Amino acid sequence: MAERMGPSPHYSRKYSPRARAMDYLISAFTLRTEGSVPRRALQQTSAAYAQQSLDTHNYYRSRHQSTAPLRWSSTLEADAQAWANRCVFEHANNGATGQGENLAWGYSDAKSAIDAYYSEGAGYAYGVSQPADWYSVGHFTQVVWRSTTDLGCAVATCNGGQQFHVCRYYPPGNYVGEYAENVLPPIWH
Repeated sequence: MAERMGPSPHYSRKYSPRARAMDYLISAFTLRTEGSVPRRALQQTSAAYAQQSLDTHNYYRSRHQSTAPLRWSSTLEADAQAWANRCVFEHANNGATGQGENLAWGYSDAKSAIDAYYSEGAGYAYGVSQPADWYSVGHFTQVVWRSTTDLGCAVATCNGGQQFHVCRYYPPGNYVGEYAENVLPPIWH
């Protein structure tokens, strides 16, 4: 199996001024206390959140050549919910779980979080085996990764009222040397 880029399809915020600024903003809203629990349940129903997550992912995937829609996985949803309930903004060791992962903190709903993931693709260089700056496009590439077939997302409202969104993907994306065949250009490209 090819080597994955980093522990999961997130990007390190240490490599650009924009990323460092975002890290500051995220840390201002993040409680890093292990074992924190959600303060209250999300108002949107689980079914509505799941549908919005799936619809938004599939909308973006439909904009790319030969990229099939994802299926909802209740197993991935349960894994994502367990991780979100921790209220700790850090990635899981997804090498051990065999799942890809995208995280977002502070967005009001699933669509807003997924829109942010996809927005990283604005300057993506299609056709390369590995992006030059993977850390700035890793959320985007996981959303549209062609060989990913299953999705499960969940959210927890944590201390301070901030929402912590977690999406899990199977099979995971972001493998070194596999970008050209898995991150395909938009249909209008």
